[in-house]
Amino acid sequence: MRRVAFTVAYDGTRYQGFQVQRTGPTIQGELEAALRRLTGETLRVTGAGRTDAGVHAAGQVAACTIPQTWRLSDLQRAMNAVLPPDIAVLEMDRAKNKFVLKQVARGHTVDEVVKKTEAEIIVPADVGTVG
Repeated sequence: MRRVAFTVAYDGTRYQGFQVQRTGPTIQGELEAALRRLTGETLRVTGAGRTDAGVHAAGQVAACTIPQTWRLSDLQRAMNAVLPPDIAVLEMDRAKNKFVLKQVARGHTVDEVVKKTEAEIIVPADVGTVG
């Protein structure tokens, strides 16, 4: 077994956040399910931080211990093949001996995401009124 760290991006719209919850699907739960499907083992994924329901991430770091038999590039491709389309493993690398997830998390930003339907007209904020 060896420790690996990986960077994950996801659209959190349909998830109850990163950490496993009883109330619905989570990013951690999906990652663990993908690993179980690929390795046949129950592997625990830990994240460098947690997110709330509906929150997206462009580069969240997570880690787990995997069987030695997997090449990391193969595991990354395989995970992306079995994960839902709104979750992607961007990078995967062997974690150093003293790798601590809490030291990796440097902060986060919150962006408001506004969804527009095709029927709505988007007007730039700097456009003045006509009159």
